[in-house]
Amino acid sequence: MKLTQILLLSRHNMRTPTPGEQEHTKEIIDYPWKAWDVAPGNLTLQGISIETALGHYFRKYLEAKGLFTQSTNYPVETLRFYANCTQRTMATAKAFATGCFPMANVEIETHQPGLHGDPTFASDLLSVTPEFTQQVYEEIAAIHGELSQIMPKLQYNFKALFTVLGMEKSPYYAKVIKQLQEEDFFIHLSENHYPELNPVLKLANSLSYALLEQYYSQTEPLIPRKAMENIYALKDFYDAVTFATPSIGKQIAQLMLKEIYQELTNPQRKLSFIAGHDTNINNIMAALEVAPYTLPHSLETRTPLGGKIIIEKYVDEKTNAEFGKIYYLYPSEQQLSSLDYLHKHPEPETIDLILKDLPRNEGMYDWDALLDYIHQRIN
Repeated sequence: MKLTQILLLSRHNMRTPTPGEQEHTKEIIDYPWKAWDVAPGNLTLQGISIETALGHYFRKYLEAKGLFTQSTNYPVETLRFYANCTQRTMATAKAFATGCFPMANVEIETHQPGLHGDPTFASDLLSVTPEFTQQVYEEIAAIHGELSQIMPKLQYNFKALFTVLGMEKSPYYAKVIKQLQEEDFFIHLSENHYPELNPVLKLANSLSYALLEQYYSQTEPLIPRKAMENIYALKDFYDAVTFATPSIGKQIAQLMLKEIYQELTNPQRKLSFIAGHDTNINNIMAALEVAPYTLPHSLETRTPLGGKIIIEKYVDEKTNAEFGKIYYLYPSEQQLSSLDYLHKHPEPETIDLILKDLPRNEGMYDWDALLDYIHQRIN
């Protein structure tokens, strides 16, 4: 089997808390947050180093597969690096390109047609009807259990979050506890806006992400691993509901699905790298109806920092039959936490992604069938 094409849909790598997250973290609790040396929401130096290392690993992988040689010049139509117009996504694409093609001057394509950035990467719902809302609630209940029991089931995770933060010292503690005890689970769905959960879950989402960045950077005070696992489950749950609920994911993913399909059907393209967000990964997983999966050696259970959905095209050189492989690649928890470990153990983790009702043989899908599968999910 000869590799003839590869597409990578990547989440950005490690970033600092966004301005909104920083507002939450500083306003709610007096915690010794790390003083970051880059602007809010930007890729960190650690994130750049990790992504460059991933690019370097892929360089060796693609050379071993015969897709690229050690040439420094490539026909422009064979490569495409496309990123959302945020610093963290553009810097992720640039870092990967630097590691993968260190001698080539790879341009990073970005589009910014409006105030809200590139619509291909947007997380906004375009159509919300009563029927759509009802369908979403039914899907959430089918996946996560009875709606009335969702908040009670998260009590243990909130306790871990409050303990690590010393939340009982915060003037907001009583308000947060009241919300936690009295609020029923709900999801806010409106047109031209991204889905949101209860205010207390939204707060936990911001705080857990800020703590994760602190955890990976090994900043004092060190957070116990088990506590971080319980805390980050709050963000994983938030993302699973807001962006991976099937009806939500399928609607939001439409422009990205079209982009992916166009890249895979471009006969001149050898490598496509699309740098986006965890929302994009979650949307595409939902739209493609990927079977539930587990991620070994990862604290994040859905979309680890720097993780990538990868689609590869192979040709059987004896029969000229074409096949496709789809898998998820991500840095392990140790690789994200320690650059020394990453340099000694550069191979990232991978798992196969199983698509609903699409037959595969020895990990491969028929190429035309895979393309049809993707195309059928584009409205």
